[in-house]
Amino acid sequence: MTRIPSQVWSIPRSPRGWVVVVVSILLWSVFPRPSDAKVTRANHPATGSTGNQILTLDLGKSVNFSSLTGAHGLSLQIGDKLFSDFSFKYSDGDRTTQNDLKSSAISVTALATDIGSGLSLTGPFTAAGNACKNLTICYSVAVTDLSHLISDVHLSCDDSVCGKGFSSIVEKVFAGSASGEKVAQLEVLNPGKPNPVFQDLAILTQPREELYIEEDIKFGGGRLGKRNRSLLLTLDDLFSESAQVPEPSTLALSALGLVALLCAKRRTAA
Repeated sequence: MTRIPSQVWSIPRSPRGWVVVVVSILLWSVFPRPSDAKVTRANHPATGSTGNQILTLDLGKSVNFSSLTGAHGLSLQIGDKLFSDFSFKYSDGDRTTQNDLKSSAISVTALATDIGSGLSLTGPFTAAGNACKNLTICYSVAVTDLSHLISDVHLSCDDSVCGKGFSSIVEKVFAGSASGEKVAQLEVLNPGKPNPVFQDLAILTQPREELYIEEDIKFGGGRLGKRNRSLLLTLDDLFSESAQVPEPSTLALSALGLVALLCAKRRTAA
C-alpha cells in the first residue's frame, strides 16, 4: 500500500482546522461543478424518449418545417438550445384543399442575437377577401447546459395589412410539456387597439430547463374585396437565459461556515 507523505496531507490538530475541512467539503458538495452542469444530447429529456436525429443549424441557415414533424422528425440544435417535438395544424373556412397551407411551404431559420437564440418562421402567410386562415405550430425548447436556464421569451413578427385585413398571434408557454403548467402568454396583433403590436416579452417567474410552445396564428382579409388582405412575413421566437445563482440553502450554509470560522478564530485568539 502506498503511503501518503505527511507533508501532502495531515490530520488537523486544532478545532479551527477541522472547521475549515468540514466547511470546504460541504461547499464542494453543494455548489455545481461544470462537469455536472452539462447535459448530453442523447440523455436530454427532449430526445431521450424518441431518439430522433439532431441537426445542428448554424446562424442564418434554414430547414424545411416538414422535416421536423412526424415520428422521424428532426430535432434542431441552435446555439445552446435544443428544439424538438414540432407539430403543425392548419384550418380555414373555404371548404377546399387547393389553397391549404402545408408544412412543406414553411422554412425554419436559426436566430442568434444579443437577446438569445431561437428560430424564425417564414412562409406564404397571406390571405385576401373574406378568407380566414388558422395555423397552430408547437414545439419544445430545452437548454443543453443546466447552469444557464431560460429566463424569458421574446415574440416578434413582421407583417402588413390592407383595408380590413388582420393578423393575430397568441403564444402560450408551458413548463416542460404540453400538459405542464402554463407559465406565460404572449400576443402580437395587427391592427391592434389602439395601435399594432409587433413584439411581446414574457419574463418567467422561475427560470426553466425546458418549455413547450404553442403558437396560434390567425390571419385574413376581414371582408370581401381584393383590397382587404393580410401578409405575415416572418415570425420570430427568441429565448434568453440566466446563469443559476446559489439556492438559499446554499447561501445559508456558506454563511454558517463563515460564522464557524470566525468563532474558531476568536477562541484561538483567546
